Amino acid sequence: MIMGRVISLDQACERHARHYLAAAKSHRDDWQWFDCELAQIEEAWQWLRAQKAQETFFLDFVFAFEPFQSRRGQWREVAAWGELAIPVAQALAAKQLEAELCNNVGLACTNLGQFDKALTFLQRAAALHHDADNQRGESNAASNIGTIYHRRGEARRAIEYYERHLAISRQLQDLHGEETALSNLALAHADLGDAQRALALYEQSLALCQALQDRQEEAMTRNNMGLAYAHLGEVQRAMEFHEQALVIFRATGDRRGEANALGNLGLISYRLGDLRRAVESYEQQLLIVREIGHRHGESNALGNLGLAYAELGELEHAIAYNEMRLQVAEELGDTRGRGITLNNLGNIYRQRGEVQRAIEMFEQALLIHRRNNDRRREGISLGNLGQAYFTMNDRARAIDYYQQVLAIMHEIKDRRLESLVSWQLGEAYDALGEFQRAVELMQATVDYERAIGHQDAEKDAQRLEEVKHKAVVAAPKAL
Repeated sequence: MIMGRVISLDQACERHARHYLAAAKSHRDDWQWFDCELAQIEEAWQWLRAQKAQETFFLDFVFAFEPFQSRRGQWREVAAWGELAIPVAQALAAKQLEAELCNNVGLACTNLGQFDKALTFLQRAAALHHDADNQRGESNAASNIGTIYHRRGEARRAIEYYERHLAISRQLQDLHGEETALSNLALAHADLGDAQRALALYEQSLALCQALQDRQEEAMTRNNMGLAYAHLGEVQRAMEFHEQALVIFRATGDRRGEANALGNLGLISYRLGDLRRAVESYEQQLLIVREIGHRHGESNALGNLGLAYAELGELEHAIAYNEMRLQVAEELGDTRGRGITLNNLGNIYRQRGEVQRAIEMFEQALLIHRRNNDRRREGISLGNLGQAYFTMNDRARAIDYYQQVLAIMHEIKDRRLESLVSWQLGEAYDALGEFQRAVELMQATVDYERAIGHQDAEKDAQRLEEVKHKAVVAAPKAL
């Protein structure tokens, strides 16, 4: 009898890990394979991380599986594996690999809502690229740092980094980088309430997409232009751009883009009051993101359905979808998503008359957004608390919360939300009979709406005239 060669347990484990490394490279776009083999991949990883003399193999393994983990929203794993790999790259003096790992960890932490930690890693990546005179890498790092400030609600600070990305891209004649920078700048200006500036930047971006014959980027730009028109209150024009984007995404087979466009079409239908059509769009969005394994997209679609059903008054459905979203956010370690969902659930419970329960949820959301240093969402949570206390007829406490929100929005220069809160605060002062203060605040909103050509400007102006009349009637008469 011929006996086979006996191998050690360590050799068997190495063969197992190398088999899955090779398989990852041959299944690059097959996330379903990744899901099926996840337990085996994790077992290979546990063996590999215990090895001391397998540095190159270790790094190959981390880089091979990062695209799968990112696709599936496994940001905690991307961050954890990357953090373990960074010292290995440092030991090998592999500066470029270290920079890429820092970038991956930074992006993962951004998606987890861990903005301060993300900044640390992305700033390290930028420094490594700068030392290596890698302008393209430094440019990309600037873009990613801008994204953190943007998601934290600091759009002005984000713009500084996006402009740096734009300048380097133009210097390198990197048209794709220039197009990305223009799109990011447009998004930031839209969030600051300057939709006209955003549209001008998008037009430049769109021209570059067409020059590059980049259909997918063109579709993304058209999708974003739809959002800018929605900010201006031009919802029909917004729908046209989202529909154009949807056609291109479907023609190019971009399923994730298709889901995004459907979500945006749902948003437009929601704003037009066509809630059943909004639900249809969101259900199609949910079907696609589940089909392609896009967990963050699933979270967004569930949240959208929750909002639509809340507006329809079908509160049990709304709660169910938001609780599903909460579960997905917790599975992903997405604290930002968890805070957003708690705010949405709080609004549903307030709508249901359970104001105290709503307040508990708003307070939990506020705590999360403060921990994440997300100033915009901190302000939204405070605004929700103001609405809750306004509902309870505690006008003084409501005003206190609204004033905190106003200060934050003024600080981060978010004119759109500052305008919205000015109106809410004006309504609160109107209810208290302090009509002159109400007029000053509501006038600021109407001035802003007229400046951007918002469709509600004249309707709100009529409401302002009513409050002005009250102020005149209430004013002391001269003797």
